[in-house]
Amino acid sequence: MKKLRKKIVIGIVMLSMMTMYGAYPAIPYANAVNALVDAKETLTDSDPGALSDHEFTFTNIATELVTGDEVEITMDALFDGYVPGDVTCPTGFDALAEVASNVTTCIVAATTTIATGTVNVLTIADVTNPVADMYTTTIKSSDGAGTVYDQIDVMTAIVDNVLMTARVTSTLNFTISGTSTAAVVNGVTCGIDTSASSTLLDFGTLSTTASSTLCQELKVVTNADDGYSVVVYQDDELRSDGDSTINSFRDALDGTGTTTPQAWVSPAGTIDEFNTYGHMGLTSDDLSLAAGDTFGATFDSGLYVGFDGYGSANAVEVMYHDASADGSTIDKGMTYVAYTTEISALQEAGDYETVLTYIATPTY
Repeated sequence: MKKLRKKIVIGIVMLSMMTMYGAYPAIPYANAVNALVDAKETLTDSDPGALSDHEFTFTNIATELVTGDEVEITMDALFDGYVPGDVTCPTGFDALAEVASNVTTCIVAATTTIATGTVNVLTIADVTNPVADMYTTTIKSSDGAGTVYDQIDVMTAIVDNVLMTARVTSTLNFTISGTSTAAVVNGVTCGIDTSASSTLLDFGTLSTTASSTLCQELKVVTNADDGYSVVVYQDDELRSDGDSTINSFRDALDGTGTTTPQAWVSPAGTIDEFNTYGHMGLTSDDLSLAAGDTFGATFDSGLYVGFDGYGSANAVEVMYHDASADGSTIDKGMTYVAYTTEISALQEAGDYETVLTYIATPTY
């Protein structure tokens, strides 16, 4: 009796199913299951809100696609902004795709067959990414009339950018050293040994028959990405207790000097023209000064300028480089400067002095 009741129940269920579906429930994918393989979606930019190109790659291993068959890409509705012109269909499909909302359709071209095992690539350009999240895209193949051959879902992630940071401590080391009498700066022989001190330049007793030259070595070590500049200025002319002056090169009035580099010449020594009795000038052998020199020119061999006034507003650039400096490479971290003075017989007696100030400025 129990078996009979079971058979009756089964019969009723089968009858109901046949009534609803005709025979049995419809199979949603008629030809193949999981026949789209190696499917993936690749983005050129996964940043939220960015314009990105989407590349869809898939291989159909079960059903040969023929003229009129379709491949349909259904993206999440939050992806926005693309139009038919942004779509590039796979090889063998019509060049113009249909885009309806978030569904893109490519149709197999006339007299064309897409063989099984073909790797198909479909791209959609200039898609606006939605907010950060995981999104599903459906890739479907069909006959274009309602029969689905197969479909597969692929996932893509829209993620916030990762900010990577690092810090490098700024460095600057500027040193001044004296030189021996063997040194030559920009073609000028350093006639006085200054190696004993980095803070004293002593011409000693000046001669009326020859010039005197003092030299210093300058070194800069810095990691400034735009390099550095070194300038020097004087606080006054070489001045004596009696207020006489050894003026700036060449034969310049107090508080002035020659700013265009030129060859050294002796002071004129014209009676009662006190600025012509003696003068002092400087030169540098840093050839990179063409890029940053205050005067817009290098100190070519043997050329000098004079301080054109006092203080930092009248500084002379003697060293320059436009990148990091190692403190040892000529023109890129090391250079030499020379100071030359010469007097005529009319230069007033006395002890003369001035203060020189160097400023090293890195640019980060």
